[in-house]
Amino acid sequence: NYFYGLKIYRGVPAGFNFPPLVNPDDPTFIALEGSSEPLSQQLQISSVSTPGQFVVTASTTSPAGSNWLQVAPGSLTPPTKPANTPLTVTANPTGLAVGTYTSTINFVSPTTNVQRQIPVTLEIGPFINVNPGTLTFQAVQEGALPTAQSFIVGADGAPTPYTAVATVANPTGGNWLQVTP
Repeated sequence: NYFYGLKIYRGVPAGFNFPPLVNPDDPTFIALEGSSEPLSQQLQISSVSTPGQFVVTASTTSPAGSNWLQVAPGSLTPPTKPANTPLTVTANPTGLAVGTYTSTINFVSPTTNVQRQIPVTLEIGPFINVNPGTLTFQAVQEGALPTAQSFIVGADGAPTPYTAVATVANPTGGNWLQVTP
């Protein structure tokens, strides 16, 4: 069968391997500036066709030439879905400034040259300081409202926009705490 000059196969030709299925297929890492603790995620890799070997590498596009992303193992044979095999992806934020960094996980079959690329993002945010770290309010039931208190928010490096939100833990959903800029 032909469709606009393309040959359409019924079924899958013998020996053909589809690119691997990757879950999640858009891993994102978030770290604070100055952090040196590597962050890891485990991706689940599977296949819809006969299992075939794939060589797995990481290529970093920003900053060019850096190696903040590593993958292990470097070679795998994904089993047919619903089974899967793990791939550990590790981002190392050491020495990276505030910003967004991108990389790609590459899957290449050495026998069929079937390929798949998965984008990876690393977000480095500024370290935000809040002083004091805790506010304590005391009030008498049915009495006057407690005095308002303030805290100072600062960030290392460039000015950083932020939004302050009040969340009450006890009672759940309570509205006794309010924050104003």
